[in-house]
Amino acid sequence: MKLLNLRIRRQIRELNRARHIADILIRNGLGVLLDQLDFGRFLPQGWRRRMEQAEEELERVSLPVRVRRTLEDLGPTYIKIGQILSGRGDLLPASFVKEFTKLLDAAEPFSYEGVVKQIDAELGGPPEQVFASFEPTPIAAASIGQVHRALLHNGDRVVVKVQRPSIEQMVRSDLGLLARQAAFLEKRSEVARNYSLSE
Repeated sequence: MKLLNLRIRRQIRELNRARHIADILIRNGLGVLLDQLDFGRFLPQGWRRRMEQAEEELERVSLPVRVRRTLEDLGPTYIKIGQILSGRGDLLPASFVKEFTKLLDAAEPFSYEGVVKQIDAELGGPPEQVFASFEPTPIAAASIGQVHRALLHNGDRVVVKVQRPSIEQMVRSDLGLLARQAAFLEKRSEVARNYSLSE
């Protein structure tokens, strides 16, 4: 019974994430992908009209820019995919590679409150207790976490990489969705099969 409840909760999380992804695709003028990815079934009525309106508003924005913005809006898992693709000029046109390169330093820092919660959960206490001193302003932020300067109680200066809150759960949901979509595309597309998209 417990396993069934876990599976149901995971499926609900993934369904909610799928709806969120669909909304982002529509907002960025990429709603046409919803039919290709079979996401339309997750959406309330009226999504096609919203899609057409967004596409009209964004018709002057290039496709590479819209895809990059979409990856940013989708969050860390998709930003990481875009970062990987930024080095794949053998797979993508130069215009996409150029846009995806912008994802290499696009991450916004998260709140210090989130930092405190993560450190407390991982190290058993707030930063001011665990460290002799801890700088609340990050020196760098990335798609998965951010880095803060700190001083250990023994006087050693260190940098502390703090994972983004809830990132693990989000990445697991995203990877589950991506795996299912890759399998779906391989059934419908010879190109997807040739590239072994699932792998």
